Amino acid sequence: MQGTLEWLKERQKGIGGSDVAAILGLNPFQSALDIYEQKIAENPIQIEENLKMKAGKRMENIIAKWYAEENNRKIQRRNDIIWHKEIPYLFVSLDRMIVMDKELTPGVLECKNTTSEYYKNWDPMPDYIMTQVQHELDVTGWSWAIVAALVDGWDFKEIPVAPDLKFIQKKNEKLESFWYDNVLKRIPPEPMSESDIKKLYPESFNPCC
Repeated sequence: MQGTLEWLKERQKGIGGSDVAAILGLNPFQSALDIYEQKIAENPIQIEENLKMKAGKRMENIIAKWYAEENNRKIQRRNDIIWHKEIPYLFVSLDRMIVMDKELTPGVLECKNTTSEYYKNWDPMPDYIMTQVQHELDVTGWSWAIVAALVDGWDFKEIPVAPDLKFIQKKNEKLESFWYDNVLKRIPPEPMSESDIKKLYPESFNPCC
């Protein structure tokens, strides 16, 4: 079950969709060093949820149902972790899967709750969301995804996403280096921000004399 201690421990065994943007330097809220620290921690690091994160979780079910009703499609909750069939350290935890007829692959449904202030900068969506969805398509092997976004609580948006094979190849090269050269060797990645530098070199900011 997502969010449990067992689930957090399982996430330490590989790289998930929400980790990718930070590792690639495309997440304004986290860095590769943050993800590295989460992966090597003796006990899973539980991030305290802010009000925005709590609202997103609570709205997820509403957004998923909205999509299903708008498109007359069946959706299914996935509480398990899905591992890549060929790359053992890549995984995803999906919001929902879109159940299709036998002749079509299932689809990834990624649910986002946002505001018009943030949505006006989507073109078509932020990098950290796009990288997450591309990772989900890569790991599942499915051929399509929908990002369903609820803007200001009433304006429903649907953004289709297809696999970008060139991006997926480059992504996986970066993730392979991060996993084998940083996580498994216990070597921190290069700092990406002032916060990273302070973590790696605290003595430089707190001189003893």
